[in-house]
Amino acid sequence: MNATLPAVVITYEFNDLSAPFSYIKRFEVKQHQEQLEVKYSLTYTDREGMYKEDIEAEGFTGNDDESWRGTVHHHWALALQEMLCLPSKGTEGDVLSMNQVILELDGIEVTQLPGTIAQWEYFIHEFTQALYETGGAEYPLQIRFSLQSSTDTVAKVFQLNLSFAERTCTLLSGNEGNQSKDWKTTRYFLENYFKQEFVDGQWTKKVPNRPGFYTDPGDGNWYSWEDTTAHLAQKYKQKMYEEIVKFISSSTSVAEPKGKS
Repeated sequence: MNATLPAVVITYEFNDLSAPFSYIKRFEVKQHQEQLEVKYSLTYTDREGMYKEDIEAEGFTGNDDESWRGTVHHHWALALQEMLCLPSKGTEGDVLSMNQVILELDGIEVTQLPGTIAQWEYFIHEFTQALYETGGAEYPLQIRFSLQSSTDTVAKVFQLNLSFAERTCTLLSGNEGNQSKDWKTTRYFLENYFKQEFVDGQWTKKVPNRPGFYTDPGDGNWYSWEDTTAHLAQKYKQKMYEEIVKFISSSTSVAEPKGKS
């Protein structure tokens, strides 16, 4: 890093859904040498008039607030610096969102937010995952793929190990060895990958040993590409397929997913 970050406070108000889903996230960040010291809190809002049974019916406990304090990897200092250097775009791309991001630098609220709310939301999502990993609340993400053409006798299985805490991605591809992936490229991959819907009940626990393209998004279940993306137009589904296969295996010949007419 070329310069020390100011003391940064990020307040994110999620209001696109009403209570019990609405919440406020707050990150108080200070740089200590190359690491970041972080004080984090998550507070659910507007639940005062709700019955406990209604909150629990939505999958909550009624005691869902979170807090954490610690240090994160030095890569996050650079990532935050990059966010602070984004050009301000006003409300461009954010007009349909009720969410808000409030940024304070050295105790002074910034009047023109760098970048867009959407860019900050993506950063906040990744940063939150990094805190969960660092604090031991969640394991690093593992995504697996099974690719088999009509001429293959067994499926080729690939695994992506993603650490949000360290902003690293490693591709494990059997006999072809391991590859490190650039994090910016990884972010683009994740954006495309998680546009899918992984349909409950349409999965198998075993690696599918048949032609096609299958994936395990980290829950231990294998989903058919056709089933998970059935709600997408065939042209867009094919584009996503090509982008993802390019990311995980630029030299491997695989089967085309069979689309529905």
